[in-house]
Amino acid sequence: MKHMNYEMAVGTVIPGKGKYGGKTMGQVAVESPSTIQWFAEQYSGPNNLVPAAAKVILQKAMPMAG
Repeated sequence: MKHMNYEMAVGTVIPGKGKYGGKTMGQVAVESPSTIQWFAEQYSGPNNLVPAAAKVILQKAMPMAG
């Protein structure tokens, strides 16, 4: 996560065939912002880039929300 910037985070593709499988984290952030929180805290799939990307996106979004 320390080496991932925001652009890399939003471009991270979610693996699998689930609801968001094949979509980028950026697409998910637009379609369902609350889902990014879930990926950051509860995702337990094989790709550890997914929760890392979600955390980077949340860190960038927090100052904007305040």
